[in-house]
Amino acid sequence: MGDKRDGVVLVGTDGSAVAANAVRWAAGEAARRGSRLRVLRAWDPWAPWPTREPPARDAAGRERDLVLRAAAAMVAGRGLPVETELLDGPAIPALRAAADLGDVLVLGHRGAGRVSEFLLLGTTSLGVAGHTARPVVLVRGHDTGARGAVVVGLSPGRQGEAEELAYGFAAADRAGTVLRVVRARPPRDDDGAADPLEVLEGLLAPWRERYPLVRAVPVLHFEEPQSALLEESRSADLLVIGPGRRTDMRPYLGSVSGAVLHHADCPVAVVTH
Repeated sequence: MGDKRDGVVLVGTDGSAVAANAVRWAAGEAARRGSRLRVLRAWDPWAPWPTREPPARDAAGRERDLVLRAAAAMVAGRGLPVETELLDGPAIPALRAAADLGDVLVLGHRGAGRVSEFLLLGTTSLGVAGHTARPVVLVRGHDTGARGAVVVGLSPGRQGEAEELAYGFAAADRAGTVLRVVRARPPRDDDGAADPLEVLEGLLAPWRERYPLVRAVPVLHFEEPQSALLEESRSADLLVIGPGRRTDMRPYLGSVSGAVLHHADCPVAVVTH
């Protein structure tokens, strides 16, 4: 009899230690959601290899399959339905397409270092985060332990932050933690508009009604946004951000989101609009 869980958490692996941490984090997220876990392996046989000669086809196939089986075995015994799937072709388009088939895609922030792999900071992870309809979570290579807080970072002066708030409230509700909703503005940024704390409280009001068990705390920082969010990440289990927008309204990773993804001290969820 097949598993009746409808939701699925996706996680990419390349067999590296960082990817292993991402798999473990994704398994915990699947358990919190009551979802299945699907482990993905992107494989492009035409990608360049760092050595003079690529491995023989049968050896490459064994290594490819072993990486998937090892990742699934790592989280076996948790009572969690685990599936594996091989994605053919270049990693970035393969993972972007796969992300649409799950509730969230989890990746390590970097990978094993082979040119053909997809978990390298600044390459595939950054080529996927912010470019999918579904949220993407980037997990660093060390386990920070439970800290008891989800943080949502809101951009100053921008409206339409419902997606970040929805994801943050739901994550805090599943984990049973406090939610800190952070807006940072440089000290010089005082335009005489409405009280920023009152604006934050207004944003939180409908979500507090929807999630009455979540203690949501508005937080204002009077400093550069990337500095504030990096400091917040040191005491968070998860940091939720938006990707930013170009003038043509397409999502992209701006300077703040890029800095956070490179240097945050906790997993980061990038939620597109």
